[in-house]
Amino acid sequence: MTQESDILWGLYLEHCAQSRHHESLRATVTNLFLTITAGVTGVIALDRRINPADLPLALFIFLLGAFGALIAAKHYERFQFHTERARVYRDELESLLPATKIKALKQKADATHNAAWPRLHKLRLFKLWVGIHIGIATFGVVLSLIALFQPIAA
Repeated sequence: MTQESDILWGLYLEHCAQSRHHESLRATVTNLFLTITAGVTGVIALDRRINPADLPLALFIFLLGAFGALIAAKHYERFQFHTERARVYRDELESLLPATKIKALKQKADATHNAAWPRLHKLRLFKLWVGIHIGIATFGVVLSLIALFQPIAA
């Protein structure tokens, strides 16, 4: 390999690693927020009924879910940033090494995969990750509404 191709290869590997890092962070944040939501829900359920005193905790769950959706979307943006850079470095590397068939092999693998998963391959994974957090936020809204419309116990 030439010095230029070594540099491109190093840049490619670095951005692939950064992409994986953002995916790991997104999963970690989602797990943490689900755990916090479960804990706060447990506190709300301690007295076996939802009442107006639980409103701050329910609103916290909503805010946690909304913030989580934003974090998940941002990690996806950073993932795409690093993936696009890696793609550009890979394409340039292939142009320096014309005897390789990197792009043709990738296209063949993509076609095989897409044929095996005709519907599911179109579903963007980040929508599911963001959807988890939207579900948390929605749960917080539902708890808030229940808390708002419960009579205050004497």
